[in-house]
Amino acid sequence: MDFTPITIDAVYSDGALRPLGEVKLVENQHVRLTIAPVPVPPSPDYVAEWLARTAAHRQEMFAESGYCYDSTEIIAAGRRCGG
Repeated sequence: MDFTPITIDAVYSDGALRPLGEVKLVENQHVRLTIAPVPVPPSPDYVAEWLARTAAHRQEMFAESGYCYDSTEIIAAGRRCGG
């Protein structure tokens, strides 16, 4: 019998863990599970909304100061001041 640990991806649904791929186990094999959630990447809608909020924030900053926080003039001024 092989005692090498394996890692599988699964989804929790209706009270049970369902493997997302083939699992090579003998029927009724006892196993020990360690559950680690898989990070879910942000949805395209979330990314688009974040980019829109960022663009709006940059426009507000420009309207208030005449500069964007990443404008070359501000970076150069910071370097001249030792920043």
